[in-house]
Amino acid sequence: MVKWKRLQKPLQWLTVVVIFAFIGQRLHRDWHQISQYKFQFQYPLLLFSFVVLLCRQFSAALGWKLILQKSGHSLNYLSATRIWFLSQLGKYAPGKVWIVLGRIYLSQKESISKRVSSVSIVIEMILGVVSGTIIFLLSLVLKSKAKFENDILFSSLIVVAGVIALHPNLLKEFSNFFLVRLKREPLELEIRYHEILLLLIYYLAMWFFFGLAFHLFINSITLVPISKLPIMTGIFSISWVAGFLALFAPGGLGVREGILAFFLSFYFPTSVAIVLSLLSRLWITAVEMSGIGISLILNKILVKRRRAR
Repeated sequence: MVKWKRLQKPLQWLTVVVIFAFIGQRLHRDWHQISQYKFQFQYPLLLFSFVVLLCRQFSAALGWKLILQKSGHSLNYLSATRIWFLSQLGKYAPGKVWIVLGRIYLSQKESISKRVSSVSIVIEMILGVVSGTIIFLLSLVLKSKAKFENDILFSSLIVVAGVIALHPNLLKEFSNFFLVRLKREPLELEIRYHEILLLLIYYLAMWFFFGLAFHLFINSITLVPISKLPIMTGIFSISWVAGFLALFAPGGLGVREGILAFFLSFYFPTSVAIVLSLLSRLWITAVEMSGIGISLILNKILVKRRRAR
């Protein structure tokens, strides 16, 4: 057991390295195709996509604040953004546990108990996965234009199952199943079902802005018709979900890029799809770093104003 724990992190990073080595080998092989592809860079669109995604990230921090509020604890928005953005740095460490521990640690400094912050993080993560999956399935339904009844029926059943799975009693059982095995204290969920469903609507709306930002980003590099916005949103959402669920990959590195490139290859040459997926990683990271900087600056301004009073 001890030996496995020592080998776990190296193996996790090795997996990521292997994935990127494969991607790099494919890019090297198809470099001629990439160099001949007619990219159409539009920097105003790139800037616009950056702003839209940044707004989406700040709305995600608001989503966490709303979850906290429904869990019985109020927190001012600027403090919520600072905690949310700083904790995002933890996702680049293997295991996804650091984002949780970081959020709990920073929340304690705002007098939020471990129990409340843990509950809010669990709800946030599950809402993100369920809403992202729903968006992907809905994008497939829209793409099919109701021609494939079996696909629509299957997608509808998954959506209904996801909504049912968000019931507080089921969430509690699911969360505690893993917490007990991790030797953590079981959670008590005080949030009501209708409140979770309202939050689900909020998270579904956030995916629309995520998809819009991604569509703008793609269009800043190569042209994609607006009719592809739903499927681009779905593709991006499922790649995010896959990267999030891949516990071995820090920040979903490699996994998200692989899934994204796979689905984009239906609309672009494979090598171009890989380039777009890699560039999207840089784009998202730049937005996250900017969000951290902005949130820290805004919090410093708030602190100075409070002291001035």
